[in-house]
Amino acid sequence: MFKANRVYITCQVDEDLPYIIRCVGEDNLMVGSDYTHRDPSMELEFRKILQERADKGDIPSSAVQKILYDNPKTFYGL
Repeated sequence: MFKANRVYITCQVDEDLPYIIRCVGEDNLMVGSDYTHRDPSMELEFRKILQERADKGDIPSSAVQKILYDNPKTFYGL
């Protein structure tokens, strides 16, 4: 349903990503950042921590590439 309707969900690295992936699917997640300035809620280590979670088996390895690159690319039509 999410993919068919082009609905994307932004996620934070410390969220319950296994649950979110089960419900939404890894094809519909992307990094939620529109920061153009210094902000206390910035996740500067998002990529590193996301990869660590995949390495531990917390989330599928394929989700890292999709969340960081493939899904935003599709969303923005690039």
